[in-house]
Amino acid sequence: MTITYRWQQLINGTWSNIANATGDVGWTSWEEINTGPPGTNFDWPYLEGPGRTGSYQDLPQAITFYNNGNRNNATDEPAVFPIVSRSHGSPDNASAITAGDFYNLNTLIFDDVLNGNIYAATLNASRQVTNIQVVDSGIAGIVDLQKGRDGSLYGADVFDGTIRRWVDLSAVSANALGLVMPSF
Repeated sequence: MTITYRWQQLINGTWSNIANATGDVGWTSWEEINTGPPGTNFDWPYLEGPGRTGSYQDLPQAITFYNNGNRNNATDEPAVFPIVSRSHGSPDNASAITAGDFYNLNTLIFDDVLNGNIYAATLNASRQVTNIQVVDSGIAGIVDLQKGRDGSLYGADVFDGTIRRWVDLSAVSANALGLVMPSF
């Protein structure tokens, strides 16, 4: 399982400078990518994307959560908001985001399984997303993206059962990430 593998890499120190990214398929309005160590409070079900979850916000438990500074108990760590929030409506038209992999220290690759877009999120020194750009489109069904040891990006396509590969040609490509169309 990818998450287990990724946590093992974190424990072993392989990714000590990169936080784990977890895709959170949205509820009614938002898709999210969250980061944080094991045990992090990612706010569900009382927060979705950058704000309160409409269908939960008036429940007594939710009101307590909000009054405690976005935590169940005053002694708990507060909820961590997502590093990426994509709206179901305009302008993002997100459907089902899955987290991918850090292509490098400052670039997180992720995708939307249903709309077929693959994105690159650029992070600054404070680990905040400063830009999101479409890397590729029209490839619905990608459920996992991983950077291989060869520098290529690999994606598992749940619709046709293939593993797709994007080759890193950064030394010769004008593309900001150096990624080209997948080879099959």
